[in-house]
Amino acid sequence: MKIAERVRSRQNNFDALRLIAASLVLVSHCFPLTGRSDPFGAISGQTLGELGVSIFFAISGFLIAKSWSDSRAVAPFALKRGLRLLPALVIAVLLTALVLGPLVTTLSPLRYFTSAEVYRYIAENSALFTINGRLPGVFVHNVYPSAVNGSLWTLPVEATAYVAAAILGAVGALRGRVGLACVSFLALLALSTPMAGVSSLQLGGAAGGDLADVVYLGGLFNCGMLLYALCDRIALRWDVFVLFTIAWIASYDTVWVRPVAIVVIPYLVLVLAYRTPAAVRVITRPGDVSYGIYVYAFPTQQLAAFVWGPGLTPGIMLGLVAAPVYLLALASWRLVEAPALGLKQRFLTKSDSIRPLPERFRRITSPLTNAGEPRPLD
Repeated sequence: MKIAERVRSRQNNFDALRLIAASLVLVSHCFPLTGRSDPFGAISGQTLGELGVSIFFAISGFLIAKSWSDSRAVAPFALKRGLRLLPALVIAVLLTALVLGPLVTTLSPLRYFTSAEVYRYIAENSALFTINGRLPGVFVHNVYPSAVNGSLWTLPVEATAYVAAAILGAVGALRGRVGLACVSFLALLALSTPMAGVSSLQLGGAAGGDLADVVYLGGLFNCGMLLYALCDRIALRWDVFVLFTIAWIASYDTVWVRPVAIVVIPYLVLVLAYRTPAAVRVITRPGDVSYGIYVYAFPTQQLAAFVWGPGLTPGIMLGLVAAPVYLLALASWRLVEAPALGLKQRFLTKSDSIRPLPERFRRITSPLTNAGEPRPLD
């Protein structure tokens, strides 16, 4: 079964995989936010949070390459990506700065709302400048002090990957042999950086990523695009899935763990998305809440740490925040994200969304025009 045979259909489990990935990030952050280390990180060299983000970027690379092949133009591609990424982020940033912040800050309401740092936080995070964003007096006495929403640091990396994909696509570099060469080169660059011993911050933490993290995530994204480009040649096989999983486990706690992950995780994700039962989708029937979980989990966890105080354990934190985070994410999907995605139809005509390709390119791309829209967190 080739990838191209399944990508024609909307019947896939990408939404379920994204939900699992977001949940891994939430669980992983329960450890550093209560002063502990993610135990999976001690075993594998990668935290559960890093695994979750890896899944997001592998899915995103594959589906973003598909999205570009459908649009073939920068404007509709950018509009679709912006409507998916920004509205929910801006609402989450506003709620965090203007509702949560005043409730937990050590400052008086007057000093808080007249602080330039509050409005700088809103502007910078809404514009995807999300590294180490802080609010005045907020969570300063927590076990993990002052971090407001450490999960957001990956979003500018995601947006940059979108821009890079659009540039490569606009100059024709995502077509044919030239495209494969470009994407393969970028993936090899990502492989070489971790093997060179460049240090990195674990994604299960909260301080944001360094260069090695960014290059690693870019490698996953590029390998996802590469699988799309080769979708008519690569089969989705369970025996390969098992071999790749064994290779990945064998790389645990070695310098090879990230290079191996870059190669195997995108393939494992596609097998799980296209070859697992449709019954899996029951967990996403209420809505696609993965992005909402990603943007709301961290401040909710910090709020739990603020209210409980020292002595909070990862298990208790997870029990306290799981339901509220899910409800916030569900509200975000139904009130913000889904309506924003519906705006696409007002701005994009059918001719904008799908343009005919030259005959020599149709063999790869023509079967792919009916696949579902990508999600970014992605």
